[in-house]
Amino acid sequence: MKTPIMELLNSKKNISSIFGNNRYDTSHRDVIKHQISIINIISSLLTVSRWSDVFYIDGKLSFKNWKFENNDHMIFYENLLNGTESERFISIIDQLLTTELNSSRVLQVVASNNVNDIISRISDWNFDVNTLHEITKDNDCIISAVQLKMMFTEWPNNIHMDHSYYRGHILTFDNNEGVIMEKDKRGFIMGNYTLTMPNQLEVKVRFTHIPSSYHIVFNMMELVLEHRIGGFTPILEENISGFKIYAIKMPITNEAINSLLGTTNDNHQLIAVQSKGILEINKNTPLNLECQSLAVSATRGSHKPKSNNHLEMYELIQNRPWFNNLIEIIIDGQLHFASMIDHTHIVR
Repeated sequence: MKTPIMELLNSKKNISSIFGNNRYDTSHRDVIKHQISIINIISSLLTVSRWSDVFYIDGKLSFKNWKFENNDHMIFYENLLNGTESERFISIIDQLLTTELNSSRVLQVVASNNVNDIISRISDWNFDVNTLHEITKDNDCIISAVQLKMMFTEWPNNIHMDHSYYRGHILTFDNNEGVIMEKDKRGFIMGNYTLTMPNQLEVKVRFTHIPSSYHIVFNMMELVLEHRIGGFTPILEENISGFKIYAIKMPITNEAINSLLGTTNDNHQLIAVQSKGILEINKNTPLNLECQSLAVSATRGSHKPKSNNHLEMYELIQNRPWFNNLIEIIIDGQLHFASMIDHTHIVR
């Protein structure tokens, strides 16, 4: 049985239109615009629905009834809303709500129809509260706040990682049980390593290198959709012993949850979003992914809304490091975050 995602990929519809005309090319000028925090998006909708279920006598906002303004967004998310992956994704969210990592809850959510209540509960998030007041003052709103904080501070024993330096910090990974090398259907090289949370949920960090010789302009979501289908080929050559990446640090912006804007449910519509955070990987930190987000749902009508045998996930051009990489964070087999990264995010 074909999933909606498979049907989309196999249809005659131009998949490059997904998520608008936000195209990616090797000039990487707009890399910051290519990121999406699926866990913040789905958690926001789920939190609003659960809040309405408790506090609304009539007009409850069923989680399954959310509809994205762009039909292509709906195709991407419909399995997470009410399809075959919905229960599994919600189960992961509920587990993360009770999971602590380095003395901090991995996922926290709050919701209220009182803006002052929300502001008091997220006072240390440093969001633009003046704008929030302005947006909500004349509207019947439900505000949801989501904080993802996934920070691993030690490399696990089953991952052998060496550190070197050339115009930035380089991390070298040897193939073993915690490190996997693959190729996707486009022939892009992928390097994966797996981390484990205290509750035994596995977090896979996947780097996909788009080489400078690849001149087809594409949308990041095209690649993400293809990767959701899978069909990867293991790299088993005996002379390949692992992969290399540059340590990276990049900001997370509103782009991570912008696809929420315009989403509707019954007489409610998402009219405003904010998000910020950081994605960081270095010799001391296998993964630091932090994303805080706010989403405002209002009653509709009230507002408008190459050096050795480790495959290098980078290139040296005129003796300077260069790369276009897709990074994906996958929890228990489900994609939760994706972003393009480039050499401007190298940790030096």
